[in-house]
Amino acid sequence: MVEFVRTHECGQIVRPTNIRPEELIRDLSAAYPDQRLVVLGRHTRQLQRVASSLREAGISAETSHRFREDRAPQVACVLPMKAAELDFATSDLVILLDTFACSHEHMQLALSQVDARFRLFGLTKSDRRPAPMESDVAFSVFGPDLVEICGPNRIRRETFLAQIETPPPANDLPQSDAAFARRCYWTHPRRNRQILQLAKTLVDPQTASAEWMGDVARFRDGHSRRRLRVAILVDRPHHAVQLSEKLPGWPVDISDNAIRRECGSSRNRIKRLRKSEQPFSDRIVVRDMAHKISHARFDVVIWAGGGPSLDAIPTSWLSVPFDEQHSPLLIVDFEDHHNRDALRLSRRRFSAGLERDFYSVDIVRRQGRLAKFLATRVSGEVE
Repeated sequence: MVEFVRTHECGQIVRPTNIRPEELIRDLSAAYPDQRLVVLGRHTRQLQRVASSLREAGISAETSHRFREDRAPQVACVLPMKAAELDFATSDLVILLDTFACSHEHMQLALSQVDARFRLFGLTKSDRRPAPMESDVAFSVFGPDLVEICGPNRIRRETFLAQIETPPPANDLPQSDAAFARRCYWTHPRRNRQILQLAKTLVDPQTASAEWMGDVARFRDGHSRRRLRVAILVDRPHHAVQLSEKLPGWPVDISDNAIRRECGSSRNRIKRLRKSEQPFSDRIVVRDMAHKISHARFDVVIWAGGGPSLDAIPTSWLSVPFDEQHSPLLIVDFEDHHNRDALRLSRRRFSAGLERDFYSVDIVRRQGRLAKFLATRVSGEVE
């Protein structure tokens, strides 16, 4: 966060729910002791809590605008209607406790300072789901840049999304059919063959990539100097068994509960696969175990399941230590043309990926966010 503030004029700072705003402001105040900070919030009690926390850390902070200019605090925590009385435009840093509060009238008035030289940042809780209008105003105020803090010294990594077109055989099963997932995902021969070929090609740089691999091949070629670590994420144990038969060296991560639900032959097979587990190897992960592999350091995740979202991929897999921030992640999904309902679901997955800032290979988050914002402006004008 401190590095982000140093190198940007404005932007959003996304914080996990277990990190409070006062902790971030305390770090900023300590990092920039000679700079004057103004913290803007819409609730007096929250501002008082921030100021109190800063004072406990030995940082000069006040909530009242009634302080003498010769001993002005380093951090002034104020409501937006009081900001004009602070010689606000000469502040060095301005922090909004809630990024999306910038859409409110008093906050907009406070921020519209003529000749203001302050750098402007907004704090956003990671689970905050703003209204479209709030998002638009926030983008206009803070721009496309953001840093997403995922924990102590951990940062959200660049995440790319590639969709591979699934070939026939086709079927016309509706999503409501009990055999839909089995026929469309778990036992579909060509789809599984693609998954296996992708996995083998990604981990073996000697293998030539096929034309149908598209962006996946470009990602691999762009990281040819190092060995990529790959995970195949599946929805059901049965699918893990199907794939593991052709990937004998790949351990399977599966919970005891999932094993108990399997029939005897599959249960014994999976137990044997688990015995061969290597902690840092390429692997097949059953969805119910994914969140237990804390801070997995995969370079490529192949989502072999279906459904309307990519929520099976844990948020912890999307973060890396700060000094590894230039280590991107590729998510490989499938555009399932072999079934009408499966195709609809795969398009919903793609849209869900865009909402989580998963963009095409080589489109970094800043570019993707800007393109997405401009696209909404164009569609709005058309309407």
